[in-house]
Amino acid sequence: LATRAASRPRRPSAVRRTQGEGGNLSLPPAGWDVLVPEGGWTAVLRVPATRGDDAWALAALDAGVLVHPGYFFDFPSGAHLVVSLLPAPAQFAQGVERLARVLAVS
Repeated sequence: LATRAASRPRRPSAVRRTQGEGGNLSLPPAGWDVLVPEGGWTAVLRVPATRGDDAWALAALDAGVLVHPGYFFDFPSGAHLVVSLLPAPAQFAQGVERLARVLAVS
């Protein structure tokens, strides 16, 4: 276990910033939790269950943010969105800010 923990990659800086760990991203209040990834190029957000995954994804799209609904990744219940961690930092920060505004009006 010690070897596995030592070799586990750190969470991407984009995820750390959205969780407030030393980042300087100022976000409006939003109702989401970031499920901690163990690697990969996406982050999963647990969002309010006031809408379904599709409705949240379409609301994000209306705000100019492309996300995947959680059921694309077999999340069986709750409301989840999956975001890419590949955009440039400034573009990612802009998307996170827009998404936070969408989620704030849940």
